[in-house]
Amino acid sequence: MILAVCADKGSPGVSTTALAVTMAWPRPVVLLEADAAGGDLAFWARRPDGAPPAVGDGGDGGLLAPEPSLLTLAADARSGLPVALPRYAQASRWGIDVIVAPPAAQAFWPLRPLWDGVAEQAAAWPGTVVVDLGRFHGGAAAAPVARAATAVLVVTRASVAGLYHVRERVHELVHTLGEASRPRSPLGVVVRTARRDAGAVEAQIAAMLEAAGVPVPVIGSIWDDEASAARLQAGQVGGRGRRAGDLAASAARLVSAIGRRWPEMAAAAGVPVAAGSQ
Repeated sequence: MILAVCADKGSPGVSTTALAVTMAWPRPVVLLEADAAGGDLAFWARRPDGAPPAVGDGGDGGLLAPEPSLLTLAADARSGLPVALPRYAQASRWGIDVIVAPPAAQAFWPLRPLWDGVAEQAAAWPGTVVVDLGRFHGGAAAAPVARAATAVLVVTRASVAGLYHVRERVHELVHTLGEASRPRSPLGVVVRTARRDAGAVEAQIAAMLEAAGVPVPVIGSIWDDEASAARLQAGQVGGRGRRAGDLAASAARLVSAIGRRWPEMAAAAGVPVAAGSQ
C-alpha cells in the first residue's frame, strides 16, 4: 500500500513531511525516496547507533551505504517477479527503514522505463510504503507510483503563491489520478503552517478549493518547527520522533486524519483514528 507525498513547486518541506509521517506511522513501514530532482536521504540519514560501518566508509559520520537503493529495486522489479521490498531498505537512526535515491537528477534517467515495476512492487507490499515524490505533476516519470497509491498528499504553504499553485496542481491531478472505480479520490491537501494558525489556514484552503470546484479535501497540517526539522535532517532524532516537538505532534495527528479519510489504510496499518484527533 502506497502513501505518496508531493508538492507543486517551491520548497514546502515534502521530504521533511514524508519523513515525519513515516516515523509516526505504525509498523511495518518503509520510506521510499522517489524525487526525480535528486534525493536528500543520502545526506540526512545515519546508520543506527552501534551499526557496523558501511562498506567503503570513509569517515562519513555514519551515512548510509550507497546501495541498496531505489536503483537496485527498480532494476530487480523490471523482471516482474515479486521482490522482498525490505531487502532494498536500510535501517536508520530515525528508527525507520529507508530506500534511498540518487542525489543527482541525471541518475534518474535510467529509471524512466522502470517506474511501473517500482509502483507494482510497492503497492503489493503488505506494509505501508511512504513515497517522497518531491515536486510532482501528472506527466512526471514517477506518475505510475502516484497512480498506484491509495493516498496522494499534496503539500503546500499558506501563501498567495502557494494557494494558487496548489489549486492548479490539484485540479490537474484530480483528472490524471482519479479513477471511477475508486470509492474516493486518492488526493488530499496538507498545509505547512504555524501551529497557532493551523485551524484557520486549513479552513481557508478548504473554502478556496470548494469555491474553485476542486473536490479535494484538506487532510490536515504539518506545523512549522525549524529546530526539529534541522535535527531530522542531521539524522539526530531517535525512533518514533523522540524530541521532535511540534513536527512529531502534527505528524501524529496527520496520520490519524489519513486513517479517517482512507479507512483501508487505517485497517491495514492499525492507524489510530479517534474522533477529535485532527
